[in-house]
Amino acid sequence: MVAFLVNGAYGVGIGDASLIERGSIFPLTRTGDYAEYLQYQVRPALHGGADYKEEAVRALSLDTVEAETRTREPYIVNIEIEMDGEIFHKRFDFYRADPQAQFYVVLKSDTTQLHREQAARNEQLRAALAEARQANVAKTAFLSSMSHEIRTPMNAIIGLDSLALREKDLSGRTREYLEKIGGSARHLLGLINDILDMSRIESGRMTLKNEEFSFKAMLEQINTMIGGQCQDRSLTYEFRVDGPVSPYYIGDDMKLKQVLINILGNAVKFTPAPGTVSFLVRQTAEFDGQATLRFLVQDTGIGMDKDYLPKIFDAFTQEDATATNQYGGSGLGMAITKNIVEMMNGSISVESEKGKGSAFTVTVTLRSSSRTDMEEQEFRPQGLKVMLIDDDSVAREHGKLALEEIGLTADTAGNGEEGVAAVRLHAARHEPYNLILIDQRMPGLSGVETARQIREAVDSDAILIMAAY
Repeated sequence: MVAFLVNGAYGVGIGDASLIERGSIFPLTRTGDYAEYLQYQVRPALHGGADYKEEAVRALSLDTVEAETRTREPYIVNIEIEMDGEIFHKRFDFYRADPQAQFYVVLKSDTTQLHREQAARNEQLRAALAEARQANVAKTAFLSSMSHEIRTPMNAIIGLDSLALREKDLSGRTREYLEKIGGSARHLLGLINDILDMSRIESGRMTLKNEEFSFKAMLEQINTMIGGQCQDRSLTYEFRVDGPVSPYYIGDDMKLKQVLINILGNAVKFTPAPGTVSFLVRQTAEFDGQATLRFLVQDTGIGMDKDYLPKIFDAFTQEDATATNQYGGSGLGMAITKNIVEMMNGSISVESEKGKGSAFTVTVTLRSSSRTDMEEQEFRPQGLKVMLIDDDSVAREHGKLALEEIGLTADTAGNGEEGVAAVRLHAARHEPYNLILIDQRMPGLSGVETARQIREAVDSDAILIMAAY
């Protein structure tokens, strides 16, 4: 229908009510009062409560049309009407012909079929989205439940390899094979860890600790690891703290260390000898109990094309398909890094030039700590008494080996019952354990139940650590 509105009266120019089979609000007469048409023909047919009807009539009123068409044209109003138990959709388009004479042109059309088609498409999209979400949840649940089963054999391989390398009278070729087995197993375990980390991020189960930690100790651990890698690859490693930093901060040092080691590790991996990897640390601001730290990692490596930089933080991406074979990696490291940095209310950026190297800048916010280095006590592990409880004999032996490498001698138990009995016995002898390591999944007493029984049986301040892997 095309109609004209002049001084509050309407006149139908184009349209035939007899052609409308259902859901018609065509004017009963071809000329008449526009306000009466709205009040006595449109309003009773409107679908909805009193508030909706009032708002719809107000939107269609001549005063509103006059005001709205001053700033936009056409002025469009969509309404729903109900007739014979069926919902219909109508659209009104208003145009200004002569505002001084209050002369407007109105086009009324039925959009019911369009709405129904759109509703059907939306329902299909909702169903597809629900199916995709269900598949993603199933994938995440599978990875989560399989994490122990995937990592356990890998840890067994690494443990057996470490034990085998300690055997005397190994031939040079056998030692070389074992070292390659260990390196490949650790690389594969790293890939598995990346996939599981990404799974936790996607499912929203990645959380941050909020604990006080030694900033100096964290940097020392990073430098020891990266410095060793640079030495093995004949690279120069430069580390510098620019300006004063606090000895302690409050946050998640493990996740922050993961971010920095990931970026520094990539710098080492993609820098051929003789090259340089540099690591700069700076505290840029401190206000209201919060400190902003900036970490700059630069290298003289192979660099990246400008076109690839916007995609570097996407999951499963690498600049060159051959890089996966040449350098290894899952393509998830930078995506995980970016997610962790953003969880720390921080940012990460990169600058790079092909053949000249790259520079990554990471900024994170941590809570300030009033603790000073004077309060730090030296840790002497040699005096600790340790109990290692694990049903896996390889894990026990490998764990015992790892503890011996830092000067500790540990007692071991093959299940929860043996572990609880040993802890009770040593407590009765006034020789309590200081550190108790418990595998989380064991037949019989689980790790959780073992820890609970130890707490109930022994009045001790021993540290209990449960590990799923």
